[in-house]
Amino acid sequence: MNKFKLRPAYRSKELLIEFTSGPEKHNFLSVLEAALSPIKAVITNSKDLWMNDEILYEVNSNLGIFQISMDNWGFAFIMSEDNQKLIREIDSILNENPAFEKEKVNFKEYELKSDE
Repeated sequence: MNKFKLRPAYRSKELLIEFTSGPEKHNFLSVLEAALSPIKAVITNSKDLWMNDEILYEVNSNLGIFQISMDNWGFAFIMSEDNQKLIREIDSILNENPAFEKEKVNFKEYELKSDE
């Protein structure tokens, strides 16, 4: 089962989607693309960020552009700083898809602490 969280980025109010299970599978990206078909998501570019062991995919959709970050350790994120409405729509789509399971999040865990 592919599991995900809608959560704020660390020390930010910007939302992102973190995949906690699934990215380690060889077919994860194709399953994700299929799940995002309602917004006509298409990968248009990729950058190999070898210094981070990460690949950053740029994705166009009918709701705007977003990024998918995947690394060699099985972590993956969907981000769009300039289009939080898009992140919420992707969350909704994944939440309704039987191939994905949403995990609960305590937003306070990601807040900036006053002593930091």
